Amino acid sequence: MSTLATGDAFAATLDTLKQTLQSFGPMVPTVDAVTTLITDTDTLLNDIGSLISAADDIDDALMALGEVLEFLEPIPIVGEVAGLMSTGIETVSEAFKDALTTAKEINTETIQPVAKTLGDVQAGLSDFRTVVVDVSQKIPGYINTIEILSYLSQIAAPLAPVLVGTEASDKLLALMNTFNSVQQDLGHALNALNPVIAAAQTAVHDLSGVLSSIQQAVGGGVGSALTDIKSAADALAPLNSGFHRMEEAIKPLAWVLDALACIFDKILKPVIDLIMQATGLDTLVQSAETAIFNKLGIGPIMDAAKSGINQPGISQAGDATGSAQGDKSHRLWDAAETALGQYRSGQDGGTKAAILGLISAITNTPIDPNKPSVAPPFPVATPAITPAAPATNGGPGASAAFYLSRPLAQVDSRVLMALKSPAVRPHTLSLAALAIAQGASPNLLPPVDPSVWPNTAAFITSCGTLVTNLDALAPAATKLEGALLSFTASLALPATFAQQVNDLSQLLADAVHILDFLATLNVGFVTALVKPFDDVARDQNGKMGAVTNALPALQAALAALEAASQSVVRSVPQTVVVDQAIHRVEGWSMSMNQLIQLVEQGKAEDARQGGKQTAQIAAFAAKLEGIATAVSVKLANMAAEAQTLATAINGIQGGIDTYAIQMDSITSHSTLLSNKALPVAGQAVHILGIVNSIVDPLAGLLQSQNCVDAGSPMKSYAADGRDAINSVGQAAATAQPQAFEDFAENLAESVLPLTDLAAAVQAASASISTTSVQAFQSHSNNLETGLANLALELTQSASYTATIQTRQGGTQTITVSNALFTQDLLTEAKQIVSALAPQATPA
Repeated sequence: MSTLATGDAFAATLDTLKQTLQSFGPMVPTVDAVTTLITDTDTLLNDIGSLISAADDIDDALMALGEVLEFLEPIPIVGEVAGLMSTGIETVSEAFKDALTTAKEINTETIQPVAKTLGDVQAGLSDFRTVVVDVSQKIPGYINTIEILSYLSQIAAPLAPVLVGTEASDKLLALMNTFNSVQQDLGHALNALNPVIAAAQTAVHDLSGVLSSIQQAVGGGVGSALTDIKSAADALAPLNSGFHRMEEAIKPLAWVLDALACIFDKILKPVIDLIMQATGLDTLVQSAETAIFNKLGIGPIMDAAKSGINQPGISQAGDATGSAQGDKSHRLWDAAETALGQYRSGQDGGTKAAILGLISAITNTPIDPNKPSVAPPFPVATPAITPAAPATNGGPGASAAFYLSRPLAQVDSRVLMALKSPAVRPHTLSLAALAIAQGASPNLLPPVDPSVWPNTAAFITSCGTLVTNLDALAPAATKLEGALLSFTASLALPATFAQQVNDLSQLLADAVHILDFLATLNVGFVTALVKPFDDVARDQNGKMGAVTNALPALQAALAALEAASQSVVRSVPQTVVVDQAIHRVEGWSMSMNQLIQLVEQGKAEDARQGGKQTAQIAAFAAKLEGIATAVSVKLANMAAEAQTLATAINGIQGGIDTYAIQMDSITSHSTLLSNKALPVAGQAVHILGIVNSIVDPLAGLLQSQNCVDAGSPMKSYAADGRDAINSVGQAAATAQPQAFEDFAENLAESVLPLTDLAAAVQAASASISTTSVQAFQSHSNNLETGLANLALELTQSASYTATIQTRQGGTQTITVSNALFTQDLLTEAKQIVSALAPQATPA
């Protein structure tokens, strides 16, 4: 004959659950601390990647500059400065390239694998944390319910001998055997889960030490090296610009180095002097050693990264805490929850049906009213598993992270600040603007007489106008470049905000659901306990609907904006063409100016010699006028493209500015959600759940009291049970008198303005979709094609080869691509100079 298990049958389950709660709880703050370390380490690894990328950019810039310097070195005046710069580059180049090669190897072999492992660990720890928090939140309720079952089984057990052979006995036996089976299933699940969590705890502890060591070994050095390399890049930019300007201006005139000294002095030297004065190249080169070359030492920090990043230690931790193990913990906890599901209260079926069955069997059977009973030791709240945090505005002080199923989603303030004030690389100013900024005259070259040179004078004027327009466009282009990079980095912010809204919506809905259920029990102490919070929770839950209803429109607008931004983001690297255009157009203008001066000098010399070269000079002058007319077509096209680009850049920047303003508003609300609303709502729902887990299962006993015959001994016992519930509940109310008042205060509309939040979401949706998205859609194609067309107009279609006199006194053959001077034109120019040379007098 089967015998009925006693309340002691629940002891093993209770012990297992309590031990699990006690061992899992401390893992929450540890996981959070390590997650923060992982985030910091990930930032560090990204900074190392940025360091390598910046160093690679400098290497490319130095290589390109080296080619320019090679062209400029033979040329008097500028050649000395170019040679000094070239020597500096050669001095650091080999060591810098070796260090960069090593850095790339370290990045491939160490940095990237570690970053990948940490990404997997972060995903795994998120799963572990979810499980641990879920365990910590739900097990107290299960413990309460199982305590109740144990309590009821103590009443039922003495009935077994009396009830043998009756329907009630069979019912009791079936119920208790079911719970015994549940205990076995739960034991299997938790026995499998516990070692997985224990291994993760050990790995998390080890990982904490490994990551802390990385920060100590590499952290400060990477930041310093990155600052140095960016500083070097900023210092290199004006040097690169100055030497490229010099190259563009000299290319059509370099052949005069094969002519007389007076030709150089009157034609080429003024151009060199102007650029040297406006750009300050001499001073910049003198400071290059300290401003650039001394800041390229990336080798030591990369060596420190290689030795300081404990790849085996991170890999070992990843084996125990990665996504595979995190997923396994989820599956094992799901199995445990399946077993515990029959102990869950607050829902039909499961424990509620079982408890009602027990009560029904008990109350329909005569029992000894003198049997002693002990009310179960219900926990008033969850055992402390996270350290207390300072209260905010009188709000609850427990760590907010404990109450949520995942870490609080928070926006990265650095991303938002970068979006509002993007980092802007140095942009090119025209030589005239540079000269004016330094207090010099922008017009050091002689003017061209439009009555004699109408086409060329118009060409030079058009060059000046275009450069002025490009001057205005350059800072806008570089600002857009930085803004687009920040915009791309900010695209994760909306998803974070959506997660926060959904979390708060679920918490408020859960709170109202529990409040609705507790209200049906009509238990006095419960009503008194939750009354301060009840109205606020219901009010805010209603208003939350407007927020969640508005959210899809915002998400759709942001998705459309991201899609519309793709071609714009692709165009970002091409904005440098604006700087290149300024260099080239200035070069065209100065070169044509000086070619005209050459012709004017030729005319004067020819007049002194009797006009022997008049026809040749006139033919040469006509060709220069023709070149001015031909290249003016380029100028007109470039002017049109510049106008198109200005409209596109300003339009897109306006779209980004609108987006930034709206995201600033959303971020303010997001900060309020993460810092106050989510922690308070989570804690309120948690404590409501604890109250529910005490009251709900015994509600049937209260109901039975009203159903039992007045003469039944159970009538008296049911009354005792009711008194036990009220006693425990009142103890809970006494222990938490201020909590729900604090919840009400901190979730009220005055503190958490959900109406304003809904309005902000709606405003952001409308503004982003009508302004930002349309700006991107309207202007993205014009930006992309405008930059491409501008680059196409910069194509150098002419070239010549000449043997020039170098500053060292030798000769060098050069081939020069340019937009003005062809080989045929060079032949004619040299014939005229040669014919005039014997009688020429030095200037």
